[in-house]
Amino acid sequence: MRRTIAFPSLVRCIAVIVMSGLITALLLLASGAPQRSYAAGLDDPSPTVTPTPPNPTQATQPTQQSSSDANCPGVDINDKTPIITICSPRFRGNAEGPAGTHITLLGRNFPSPPTAFYLLQVPSNFKAPSVNILNDTCAVVGNFKCFPVQDMQSQLSQIQNTQSFTLNFDWKFPVMEVKKDYFIILSYLSHNDKNELQAIPVVSNISFTLRSPNVPCINISFTPNPKPGCSPKASTPPLSAGSKIYIHGENWYPGGNIQIVHIQLNTCQPSCQQGDSIPLVDATPDTNGAFTSKVVTLDKNWNGYQLMASNSVPNNVTPQQHLQMQADNALTFGHIEKGDTALSLNIVLKQGSSDSPLLPVLALIPALLSFLLYIIGQRQHNNLSTAATQRISVTHGSRSQPLPPISRHHPNRRR
Repeated sequence: MRRTIAFPSLVRCIAVIVMSGLITALLLLASGAPQRSYAAGLDDPSPTVTPTPPNPTQATQPTQQSSSDANCPGVDINDKTPIITICSPRFRGNAEGPAGTHITLLGRNFPSPPTAFYLLQVPSNFKAPSVNILNDTCAVVGNFKCFPVQDMQSQLSQIQNTQSFTLNFDWKFPVMEVKKDYFIILSYLSHNDKNELQAIPVVSNISFTLRSPNVPCINISFTPNPKPGCSPKASTPPLSAGSKIYIHGENWYPGGNIQIVHIQLNTCQPSCQQGDSIPLVDATPDTNGAFTSKVVTLDKNWNGYQLMASNSVPNNVTPQQHLQMQADNALTFGHIEKGDTALSLNIVLKQGSSDSPLLPVLALIPALLSFLLYIIGQRQHNNLSTAATQRISVTHGSRSQPLPPISRHHPNRRR
C-alpha cells in the first residue's frame, strides 16, 4: 500500500494561480490606466502667464437682415422719428460684453440711407451728449471722444428699406477702453432750409459697455479651482483617455446668472465642416465672467473631436421694459460661422499602450509561467512520492510486501 499526501501540492498550485492573477491585473492596470498630463497654464505649479490682449482688428462687415427678424426689447413701433437701438445683446435694459461681442443694431424711420458710422465714448452710466456732424467729423459738446468707423461705410449704402433695417457686426474696434460706454451714431444726409445737404446724426438710445478687451476663451484644467489666465488655443495638450478634466472659461460677460455657457462635443474632425453636436456640460459664469465646468471624463474615442462653447440667455423675459430681455441669440459667442474659433478646442489624446497589439501577449505571460510552474511542481511531487514509497517498502523474495503494522503494546505493560 502506497501513502501519498497531495495537500501541499494543491496549496502550491492555488498560490501560483493567485500570483499569476495578480501579475495579470498589475499589467493591465499599468497599460490601461490614464496618466496625469500637466500643461502650462493648467495645474502646473509654475506661475500662470497673463494673456496678452489681441491686436486690434477692424470690425467685420455688416449684413442686412429682413425687418421681420428684428426683435428688439423696448422699441416703440409707433414712434415715427429716426431711431437706432441695440437689439442684441440686450438684457435688463443694458447692452454689454467683451471684445468680439456680436451686435445686432436696429434702425427705423430714416428718411434716407445712413452714410456714416461713428462711436461716441462716454464714462460709464453717462447720458449721450449733444452731437453734430461737421465735414464728416463728429463734434461733441464736452470732453468726450467720437470717432468714425471707416470700414462700415461701404456696407451702409446697401440698405434699401430705410424704414426698418438691421445691421450685424462684431465689436472688434481699435482703441477701445474697458468699462466705458459707447453710443452708436448713424448719420444720414438731408437738405436744410437753404437746400444745402447736411449730415443729421442719430444716436442710439442705449449704449454698449465694453467689459473686457479680450475675447471669450476656453481652456482645460485638471483641477476645479484653476489659476486665473485663459489664452485662446487651437488644441488641448496631449491627454490620456480616462483623464478627468474641467473646462475653464474667462471673459464670458456679463456674468452672475445672466447667461449660460453650453459645452458641447462636436464629433467633427478638424478637417470637416460640420459634425454631430453632443451636449456635454453647462456652466454659469460668475460676475467676473469666469466659469469652471463640472468634471468631464475623456473617452478614448474622442481623439480629434472638438470641445465647443456657446452661450445663451435664460428665457425669462418680463413685461417690465427695464427688465426686458431678448433670449434668442442674445449672446452668440461660440459660432464658428461667425469667426469664434477661440471658443473651440481640438481634443488631442495620447496613443497609449492600451491600444498596443502586444497587450494580449503580455497578458498571456503570467498564465504561461503558472502552467510551467505547475508542471514542474507536479514532477517534483511525483518524484518525492516515488522515493518515499521506496523507503517505506520491504521486498520479500520476488514480491514487495508492506511493513507489518506497528505494535501498540508497551513493553513494560503486562497482558
